[in-house]
Amino acid sequence: MSAKELAIPKSDSVFMEKLEKLLLWQRVAILAGMIVLMVGAAVWFQFLPQYEEISQLDEKLQGLEKKLATA
Repeated sequence: MSAKELAIPKSDSVFMEKLEKLLLWQRVAILAGMIVLMVGAAVWFQFLPQYEEISQLDEKLQGLEKKLATA
């Protein structure tokens, strides 16, 4: 066994070999898909809860402004 074989676990080398055999456009498509998934997850978990909170606070503000106008 060479040092290179010892350094890389077998499962990783199999994955890398399969990845290297793909065409360039397939590798780019996989990368683009991963980026879309990561951005989608960030939007879903970070921005949507804040958007809902802003909507609730906006409704509360409108109600308070209406109360103030009638007072």
